[in-house]
Amino acid sequence: MEILELITSKFGDVKNALIEAGHFYVQDDITDQHLTGALLGKQIADEIRAVGVNAITSIFVDDYSNGCLPLSDQDTEVKLQQYDQRGFTPDIVYYEKDMVGQARALSWEMKQDGKVVVFKNGKHFLKEDGTFLSDGVWPGCSLLDAALFCKKHESMPEEGGVCITVLPDTYKTQQQSVKKILNAAGKQIPIINIYYDKEGNLTYE
Repeated sequence: MEILELITSKFGDVKNALIEAGHFYVQDDITDQHLTGALLGKQIADEIRAVGVNAITSIFVDDYSNGCLPLSDQDTEVKLQQYDQRGFTPDIVYYEKDMVGQARALSWEMKQDGKVVVFKNGKHFLKEDGTFLSDGVWPGCSLLDAALFCKKHESMPEEGGVCITVLPDTYKTQQQSVKKILNAAGKQIPIINIYYDKEGNLTYE
């Protein structure tokens, strides 16, 4: 299915799209798998721009590990330059450490609404299905991703906006947890997940 057909089949007439691709951890080297995702994101942006959709590209840099930053900003910039040299220059760079405050606020709101259970060890989970949220201090990756979607949604024009995320298919379960958190928080954000495997095959959610 063509990406535009997929978008319109799920959300109707879309005027704006924020595409995230090329996600990487700062402690890892950039591999062909990272570049495949980034170039797929660029291809999607080019295709939908050609039919009049305002497409914004972005990348999510994982520079957070329980409050520790393993590498310097300089290391991150070198890796972003690797994407640029291959033709992917994102319009927006999001950093995971910047999502911590919004993730905690999201968890607090859900807790106030009675949607969070706190275990004796301090860990927070969704009451409905047991999705992990945080250790009580530091948000987990799914909660941080949910905060990212909120941030991306706020960045888009209100009319006809959709978030498109391009990731390896190993992220599928994690992204399903993200959507459970957003649903529990009452966040109605149009999202399309595009997954690719090592052979380049695509699946959609």
